[in-house]
Amino acid sequence: MHPFPDRDALADLEHAVLRVLDPPLNLDAMPTTELRARVSELRRRVSHGPQTPTTARDGSAAASLDRAIESIPGPAVPRPGGDKPTLHDELADVLATAGNQWTTVGELADAVNRRGHYRKGDGSPVTNFQVARRTHRYDQLFERDGSRIRLWQA
Repeated sequence: MHPFPDRDALADLEHAVLRVLDPPLNLDAMPTTELRARVSELRRRVSHGPQTPTTARDGSAAASLDRAIESIPGPAVPRPGGDKPTLHDELADVLATAGNQWTTVGELADAVNRRGHYRKGDGSPVTNFQVARRTHRYDQLFERDGSRIRLWQA
């Protein structure tokens, strides 16, 4: 592994190369095709069984998130054009649905994965690092206090 000072620039370069090469097994941030949809579904089946939320029944933010997640009837309605929701849109929706309480990075990642509305292109679960990185990148949308996050208050 070689260190690189600007990981976002490196990720942008990777996506530009992938757009040119258009490899069918690379799913992350690639246009959806019938083949990629099938690969994604097969990967999901292999790597993930049904996920059952572990529900906290106290008054914590985790309990509020669990109640909000349980109240959602099923997969999100796709965006116009068939696009899946972005991670930052899904994080904002999780926070808004749970009353915009301060929520940890780990709780947000767990909630996004349990809801199942947002999936990475390869079907793998969202990580705490991805949540932290996305909320830093969209600092006009998310307020941070250490590892706790909420939507900016108006």
